[in-house]
Amino acid sequence: MFAYTEDGNKISNINNVSGGGLIIPIAPTPVDNNVEERWTLQSWNTLLYTCSISGNLIELKLCGSTYVNVPSPHIEYDFTLALSNAYSFVIKGNELFIYFKKVENKDLLSNCTVIENKNLLILKKR
Repeated sequence: MFAYTEDGNKISNINNVSGGGLIIPIAPTPVDNNVEERWTLQSWNTLLYTCSISGNLIELKLCGSTYVNVPSPHIEYDFTLALSNAYSFVIKGNELFIYFKKVENKDLLSNCTVIENKNLLILKKR
């Protein structure tokens, strides 16, 4: 789900989404050259991220992907922007809440479907 929260507790403006999955390795801070230790977003393409965690602060850096031309708009753009702008996370039960900086630039949002006016990505464990 993509959503909005002002205080981290009250969640509003929720959009349910599907079409992607995030694989998180056991090692939270990977060595850059070990592909199996990278976070992997599987959507239209497969996108690989290196992750840095300190407390509940998180930084994800895109470090590789397959390249298949994604039709516009597509949820993959939304996931990519959210993860690239992530700054904090919380785990509640079987859900991972990733807080990201609100993306204001209309040019960046032109290919997006649901990220406008959002700052929270909620992922459920499968």
